[in-house]
Amino acid sequence: LSKLYVNDIYSKTGATEAINIDSDGRVTTPARPAFLVNWSSNQSASSSGNIRINFDQIIFDIGSNVSNGAFTAPVSGIYQFNLSQRFDGVNGGYIIIGFDDDATTKNTSPLWYNSYRINGSPPSNYFTLQSSLTWQLTAGDVVAPWYFRSTAESYTLAATGSQFSGHLVG
Repeated sequence: LSKLYVNDIYSKTGATEAINIDSDGRVTTPARPAFLVNWSSNQSASSSGNIRINFDQIIFDIGSNVSNGAFTAPVSGIYQFNLSQRFDGVNGGYIIIGFDDDATTKNTSPLWYNSYRINGSPPSNYFTLQSSLTWQLTAGDVVAPWYFRSTAESYTLAATGSQFSGHLVG
């Protein structure tokens, strides 16, 4: 048998490339759902309770699956999500961050599948909470970032260091 040498192997549907294996063996899937959103500027807040984080700036959104800072799964599969939120000027109480599987429950009861909490008196200048989660979704499921604030007083959701991202693992 003779060997076939090809510089690139790819699969296309119409004009859209679905998978590419280059001559060095690197595999890319340019249409794989992925996104990154963040704040365009600092956000003033004073609410307590369950609060949905509505990131307002899309950095990238492969597949157009992000709306109002929430992600809708275009296909069933395993997804990886990451959340980072910086809080400035918090003078007491506590904050929890996490994810919810239904963006329509805004300001009611998120499911806090994965969360981090800062207890007691957080530093008044600033701090960042981060969370990540690998989750099995069905096409059409929605994932949104949330936080819980125990006291109602003025604070800031800082644009610096704050983002929500995710991608289809497989």
